[in-house]
Amino acid sequence: MPEKKPNILLIVSDQHSPMVTGCYGNSDVRTPSIDALAEEGVLFESAYCASPLCVPSRLSMLAGRHPYNIGVWSLSDTIRSDTPTFPVPLTIGGWHTLICGRMHLVWGDRNHGFETRLCGDRYPTIRNHFAHWDREEVPVTEAVRGVSEAGVGGSRHDAEDGIAEGHALKFLHETNHAKEKRPFALCVGFYRPHTPYRAPRELVDLYRKLNPSVGQTISIRPAFYRSLARHLGLEDHPPTDEEARRAVRCYYAMVTGMDRRVGTICEALKQRGLWDDTIVIYTSDHGESLGSHGLWFKSNFYEEAVRVPLIVRYPKRFASGFRVKEPVSLLDLFPTCCEIAGVEPYPFLDGQSLMPGLLGGSVDPSRSVFAEYADYGIHVPTRMIRKGKYKLMYAEGYDPALFDLESDPMETSDLLRKPQFTKIAADLLKELMKDWKPDPVRKRVRENQRNRDLFLAAEEAIKKATGKKGFPWGP
Repeated sequence: MPEKKPNILLIVSDQHSPMVTGCYGNSDVRTPSIDALAEEGVLFESAYCASPLCVPSRLSMLAGRHPYNIGVWSLSDTIRSDTPTFPVPLTIGGWHTLICGRMHLVWGDRNHGFETRLCGDRYPTIRNHFAHWDREEVPVTEAVRGVSEAGVGGSRHDAEDGIAEGHALKFLHETNHAKEKRPFALCVGFYRPHTPYRAPRELVDLYRKLNPSVGQTISIRPAFYRSLARHLGLEDHPPTDEEARRAVRCYYAMVTGMDRRVGTICEALKQRGLWDDTIVIYTSDHGESLGSHGLWFKSNFYEEAVRVPLIVRYPKRFASGFRVKEPVSLLDLFPTCCEIAGVEPYPFLDGQSLMPGLLGGSVDPSRSVFAEYADYGIHVPTRMIRKGKYKLMYAEGYDPALFDLESDPMETSDLLRKPQFTKIAADLLKELMKDWKPDPVRKRVRENQRNRDLFLAAEEAIKKATGKKGFPWGP
């Protein structure tokens, strides 16, 4: 880093598939602000989250460790307050670290290593989210109704995002940065383009004439995703093609809305004279299936759900307009922050520094990138490995699935149906199992769920005795 330490702005959206971004090759969606970051920054073409679900993805990113190493798999899990997170090395290195908005710190410590919180991170409860593994049957929900109900409108997510954006702008505009003794490292977390598929009319109208293709075929979907599809209600009430197209158009509108928030914050940096001296990072916690392979939302290992956009702009030091093809992980942000801060990377981290790619070189092409999932819809531990051009999906008790992402980027041909790929699959499965075992994961997931049952019972007791909501988890 130069002698003058740069500011850092990390923007984390929710449920943004890189496939719905102009700089990742989508010519239909309008994302001029994110595309502008890519034009002057480094774009990682194959970045993966550690889990295709909000909470475990974000907390793994914060901690730089796999979900099984921090005991976080569900929407109701959290990490211990003494778990190091990537703001810690930045603080040690001389930055003022701030968190603004959503990071899905659902209860307990609401800062988790950040020195200052600008605004809340609201979450209604610590419920078990239909994921209780002591039940034999996977419950069927009406989540799929969110597809058929897509249209003009909004949700509380828009209000929360407006609050987060407002606090970030207030900090940038009202702080006298020239007199501050430390640079800032500001993380702004947003809800959108997370469902529901609803957006203001002005944004929806941008895509009225869009006629997207929606690949809702399920002919090659692995057997272990049938329970997920059933849980979401997709087997009993699959959306019609027209409902699916309308939901896709609304999702595009929501992405454009998120892009505008990114643009507004970047414009504030320019107005305050901070643009050239700030590392700007844009990413998301996971993607969105949008009907691909007959699935919607997230919670699966197909590219649409498990890959994320990852763009880093700082042309004063990093490469400009450069693309990194090798697979990387959101876990890599922690060791990257260590390198930026001049702090020795902690030995327990599971990621690798992105610095070689940021400087215009290649990332280790032989490395393996992992994701795991152990929450609603699938009552067995699941894991994915991406190495080189191959991706293997595994679920305990089922045959795995193997894809060649170079020749089959849409993942339509399971190579395990061809005997010549048996050894490749066996080698990948062996590496996948090297540091991860289904039995301990299952036991820990069940323990987490039983512990939450106790809190839920206590909340009910409080409501019965006082008429109040229960524990004041608060923002």
